[in-house]
Formats: sequence, C-alpha cells, structure tokens
Amino acid sequence: MKIPVIIAHFDTAPAYLGYSLSSAAGLNSQVILIGDKANQHVWKNHWDASSIEPEKYQNFMRNYVQMSDYSKKYEISFWKRMFLLEEWMKVHGSDKAFLLDSDIITFANYTADVYPLLPQDCIAGLTTPEKQDNFFWAASTHFSYWTLEGIESFTNFCIDTYTNRNNLRSLLEAKHKWHLENCAPGGVSEMTLLYLWSKDNSRIYNFAKTLEGMASDHSISTPTNYHENEYKLRFGVKQFVFKNGIPYGYNNVLNKKIKFVCLHCQGDAKLAMKLLVSKRWRRFYFAGRLIGQTRAFLGARKAALKQMKI
Repeated sequence: MKIPVIIAHFDTAPAYLGYSLSSAAGLNSQVILIGDKANQHVWKNHWDASSIEPEKYQNFMRNYVQMSDYSKKYEISFWKRMFLLEEWMKVHGSDKAFLLDSDIITFANYTADVYPLLPQDCIAGLTTPEKQDNFFWAASTHFSYWTLEGIESFTNFCIDTYTNRNNLRSLLEAKHKWHLENCAPGGVSEMTLLYLWSKDNSRIYNFAKTLEGMASDHSISTPTNYHENEYKLRFGVKQFVFKNGIPYGYNNVLNKKIKFVCLHCQGDAKLAMKLLVSKRWRRFYFAGRLIGQTRAFLGARKAALKQMKI
C-alpha cells in the first residue's frame, strides 16, 4: 500500500512550493499538487481545481459567515481545500491520504514510517497543541492524515455547524466576539472547526505528540509542539541536529532527542526551505542564523518606515 501525499496551494507558484513538493517526492512515491492554473507548471502530478466546486462545498458556502480578520480570499482557500481533498479522494478511489501545507519539508516515508503506528480505528490525524485557552481553539492540517470516513465527517460537521443555529454556532460567535472585544488578531477559521470536531474524538490522532520517538513539527519558530517550551531553540528556531539527513530536536519534557518526520517552515521561516532540501546545507544553525538576520532586517526596516511616516 502506498498512501498518496497531497499538497494544496492556490493562486500562486512560489519557489518554496517546489521545495515542499520535491522533498515529499524524495521519500514518498505518489505526491499530488491540488492547485490551479497559476501553478499547473510546477508539478507533473497536478490536479487543476480551478473550476471544481463540489456540491458539498456549495452547500457550505450558502450558510458560511466570515468571522475573522483574514482576507476573504485567503480564508476561503483553506475551507475549500478540505472539500477538494474529499472530492479528490472520491474521484481517484483513495480511502487514505496525507495532507501537507506547502511550507512543509518532508523527512519520512509517511506510508512506511507513520501510518503503521497509528491506531487501527484512526480516521484522521491533526496537529493540536495542548494549551487551548483564551479561545485559541486551533487544530492544524499542515501535517495531517485523512481517511475518506474522516474527511466526510469533517466536511459534514462544517456544513451542519454553519447551517443549524445550534450550540456549536454559538461557540463560534462567542469566539469571534472575544477577538473583537480584545482586539486580538485571527478569529474563526477552519482550524477552529478542526479543533471542535476533533477534541473529544478518540479516533483522531494528535501528531503534535511524540509517536514512538517521532513527531511532526508544529512550527520551527516556536519551542511549543504539544507542550509549551517542549523543544530547545537556537537563533529563534527549534535547535536540530541532523543524523543521516534526518532532523532531531531535544525534547525538554522527555529529556531525549526526538526524530522529526517533517518541519513546518511557517512565516518568514520559509527562507530556510531551500537550505533544508539541500544535504550540503543541512546544518540547521545556518538556517537559524539566516532567519534571525532576516527578521532583524525586516524589523529595522519596518521601524524606519514608521519613523518616516511620523
């Protein structure tokens, strides 16, 4: 069995998308880009979703109400991605798939290294930090596993939550109100519903936790994975040591090194992706120094522009 690896990306074709795809294909035999005409040239195994709007997605959009400060186009792309994943799986007769964000660098064969360790009744795997107070309420699909049963369940949950004015809809409105009253960025997104859908479901695995000495990275720019301050940082990113091309980070809770199956280069950490796909440059402190220097430059530039406006 070879479980397909799906990366979904729309509207653009940045260089880092190619790094993400090539790193996944280096260790996994079937890697598919669900995209559109803007990036159809990037990857041979490309599924053009430019004109695809599944019926379930249309049903969802009839009742969807934006409750965040994200641009509508940006937010909608993440909702649509979930319905397109379900459609792709149905069209291609696939009952299992791994879904990655386009800023993930892969260091494992997910079928061989991750899937056999999942519980037999697992219908999905997400990445969810332990701390969820102050309406944080977020589970992520940046590294996730889906069965057809799981993705059908989640999209049904989304439709039901927005269609029926039930307790779940009230929770979304309460979260949105909290963000507005506290001038807090963000709001309700697909990550909110992923969290509410998964939090009491024992059939959904949490990839933020260690699994047989392995973990997926929540974000390389934070020490938090499942626990707060779980991993050591260096130059503003998790401190890694590479062994045979695989990153290991020191877990402060378990007091041992943990093997990472992927790294999530979120935000300006995307600058590190080119280095991470090169065996020659996999000395992570170089990447960390680059990120740190870039952050310092951007911070200084922002301050200078602000001063000029004053």
